[in-house]
Amino acid sequence: MCCGNDYQVSAEVTKSAAVAPRLYKSASPIVVFEYNGRAPMTVVGSHTGRLYRFSGPGATAIVDSRDAARLRAMPRLKAIQR
Repeated sequence: MCCGNDYQVSAEVTKSAAVAPRLYKSASPIVVFEYNGRAPMTVVGSHTGRLYRFSGPGATAIVDSRDAARLRAMPRLKAIQR
C-alpha cells in the first residue's frame, strides 16, 4: 500500500543525498620563458621533473611555476609576460 508519504520521504532523501560536483585544484600557475641562446637547450624542472625544450633563439616554453626558480637562474632564459 502507498499513502504517498513514503514517496515524499524518498524524494527528500534523494535531494539531500545528491553529491555536489567535486572541485579540484587547478593546475599550478604557469610562467612563459624565452630563450636567447644559439644552440637548442633542454632544462629539467627541479620540482616537477618535466623537460622544457628550447629549439633556438626566441623559442618560448610554458613552465610550471614550481620550476620557474631554476629557469630564472639560467643566464639565457628570461620570464616574459603574455
